[in-house]
Amino acid sequence: MYRLYGWSREERDQVFNQYGIDIHWNSSPYPNAVEVLEYLYNKHKISFISARPMFCKDITIQWLKYHNINYHNLFLTEEKLAKCHELNVDILIDDAPHYAEEFVLFNKPYILYDQPYNHHINHDLVLRAHNWTDVKKCVESLKFQTNDRI
Repeated sequence: MYRLYGWSREERDQVFNQYGIDIHWNSSPYPNAVEVLEYLYNKHKISFISARPMFCKDITIQWLKYHNINYHNLFLTEEKLAKCHELNVDILIDDAPHYAEEFVLFNKPYILYDQPYNHHINHDLVLRAHNWTDVKKCVESLKFQTNDRI
């Protein structure tokens, strides 16, 4: 995400070191996210793969627990796509345009959470979601089997 702001990794680390814990703890889930994630959790394997710095792992786990968000795996890595490939992820849900462009090269669908900075992305395998209800509809439209990895 820091690349979208034109930051270097060092600038990102400086911001995260100063504000990261507060930013992550004080953020709220998007509307309907908890309910949709619970629905998906009961039908699929949910892995959160984030480019957050490793020192944010504990606060991320606490935040997910506080908001009653169930998941199967949590990984913090700069190599998000490599981790998706390693885990054989069937679909990626994210807002980053560079991940969308790269993930579809695996010939797998990508649900792009709509943001102003990703409007230029257009591909047959990219499904755009404006909210978490849209995310659920996108997953259902793909007719994945139970226990597929998202």
